Amino acid sequence: MLALSLTHWFNMSRKSSRMYASTIHDRVMETVDMLETFPKLGRMVPDYKDETVRELVIGTHRLIHGLDNEGVLVLAFIHGSRNILRRLGDDPWNIR
Repeated sequence: MLALSLTHWFNMSRKSSRMYASTIHDRVMETVDMLETFPKLGRMVPDYKDETVRELVIGTHRLIHGLDNEGVLVLAFIHGSRNILRRLGDDPWNIR
């Protein structure tokens, strides 16, 4: 899911600013690498209220990830102004 949404975002963003898109893409990849070592990095997603669903802000976007027994799963890369629950429903990321 991340690869598709990030690739889509990158392709759309680079039309207006190739440098910005490249910078954010690099920051996302660095963040994903850090999550392997520090899986609890970031804060709990405030609109989801579940300690296992966390987020990191990268530019104007949110990188949302979940924690389970296997480690970290990247769930979404979305614009910070989006209402997650309205778009995905009450239990969009049941990762247990």
